[in-house]
Amino acid sequence: MARKKEFNPQKAVHQAMEVFWQKGYDGTTLDDLCSAMNIRRGSLYGTFKDKRSLYIEAINHYVRLNYPSELAISEDMSPLATLRQMFQAMVDDAVNDKQQRGCMMINTITELTNNDDPEMVQIAELCNNSVAQVQQLFVDLLTEAQSQGEIAAHVNIKAKAQFLLNALMGIRITGMIHRDRRVLENIMEETLSVLKT
Repeated sequence: MARKKEFNPQKAVHQAMEVFWQKGYDGTTLDDLCSAMNIRRGSLYGTFKDKRSLYIEAINHYVRLNYPSELAISEDMSPLATLRQMFQAMVDDAVNDKQQRGCMMINTITELTNNDDPEMVQIAELCNNSVAQVQQLFVDLLTEAQSQGEIAAHVNIKAKAQFLLNALMGIRITGMIHRDRRVLENIMEETLSVLKT
């Protein structure tokens, strides 16, 4: 008869996510993970296989927590109002991030992109794909905004989407330096103002 797990794997992934988010992949030890999840190494290996597999689980969990509402165009708001809501949510996240950890996906891309280990490159690619989904959402929103006359017909949608993505990530990075709502909202307003030209 199989032994019943004495911990909740989903809760354990969330706890692991918090550790990885704070310390990064390389900075996190198995002891850190076991301590945070309140499990022994045998349970970690038995449930998650290894540190890398657990990290992938943690990244996927982070994406589900932070991006579900952002990966669909709202039917209740105009495209530009949806964009504003996304940026306001990012500002709120940065201001409320008392540990000033930034965005876990951006942190991971920064940490692992130049790593020669193919498995680490795969994790960075996972994050890059999630970021690409956000950029595609910007393309979709701007295309819809253009069709509704919210932005001019001559606007280069792809270039503006790339600009918005860069600014969105920049807000989270700036929030790691100081959590000043006025500064972050000024950046947001200046960013969104370019859509009027």
